[in-house]
Amino acid sequence: MNLAKRWKQQSIFPGNIPIETIAALLVDATTLTPAAIYYVLLGITPTHPQGMPRRLRIIAEDQLTSDITMGLLHAYSLPDIVAGRWAKNYGTPQLHLSDDEYAQLMPLCSRIKVGDTLTDRLPDTPDKAAEYRVLLRHMAYMFPPDDPRQRVVADKLCALDHLEKSDNPM
Repeated sequence: MNLAKRWKQQSIFPGNIPIETIAALLVDATTLTPAAIYYVLLGITPTHPQGMPRRLRIIAEDQLTSDITMGLLHAYSLPDIVAGRWAKNYGTPQLHLSDDEYAQLMPLCSRIKVGDTLTDRLPDTPDKAAEYRVLLRHMAYMFPPDDPRQRVVADKLCALDHLEKSDNPM
């Protein structure tokens, strides 16, 4: 069965909220891509892919931990709670990526995850800072010049420069 058809078949959650609405709210409240959100909401697992294309499963699984999955399942209908928990545990989301954008950045990661660069938190070691910088520079080339995310990327690169120049250890 085609995944789009499955989303439509399971389109109503408690409170008659369409899955598309819940997914959009959760994408805004977190740094997860749509594939990761649908992965959780549809109950997909590595052993039960249930029609999700392999490429999207890989993108989703790269972003998800059991803590993230359980948090979303317990509070998916309360995006404000999800946003608050996300900010406390991972940082406030500053950038949002499509599944394709996330996939382009995944091969550049070894010490961090792409999602680590999408919040207001900065790296805690020079090695991670170097990888952050690589990912952010790639984003700068990947996003169109008029994309509002360009400003966020520039600000994050400036913050990294300031952090490296300060006497504060990472």
